[in-house]
Amino acid sequence: MQEGIGFWATAGPVTSVLVNLSILAGVIVAVIKLRVLHILERKYRSEVQCTHHAIGNGRDIFLADYSIHNTGEMPIMLSSISLRLHPAAREGVLVMPDRKTLLAERVIESAEYEKRGLFQLESGERSIFTLRCELPELNAPVFLLCQISWPYRRVPAPYISLYVPFKGATNIERSAG
Repeated sequence: MQEGIGFWATAGPVTSVLVNLSILAGVIVAVIKLRVLHILERKYRSEVQCTHHAIGNGRDIFLADYSIHNTGEMPIMLSSISLRLHPAAREGVLVMPDRKTLLAERVIESAEYEKRGLFQLESGERSIFTLRCELPELNAPVFLLCQISWPYRRVPAPYISLYVPFKGATNIERSAG
């Protein structure tokens, strides 16, 4: 019996070193996985789909669907979504939104909205927010500014979409966040 105890007494320090090294290796692998692969980041992709329809008497219906897809592993909680339609303004040869003039606006708050599930996106889910408005006419390009608001540190950049109307038009744009 004394010989067996002696073996484990000498093997104890070696096995404790191996256990400590395997724990350290596991921590290093976890840090690399979390930092390099960005597993704990909130990742999303958004896209806008716009169209318009003439309804007679010179008026048009403008339709926009703003989709947000959770492409990461972490759930995303949205606080509000704002969709603002602006006419185009020229600055030299550049075309940009005329933020002084607002054609239509829809702000959707998660606290006020009856379907709060639209504001919580689990991994792989998406939500679609719409802007439907009637305009006197839609002959010139317009910009749709889409802004996400959430309770996390970094404020997401706005999604700015240019829509150029023509007969039977549909514009589809994508962006990654």
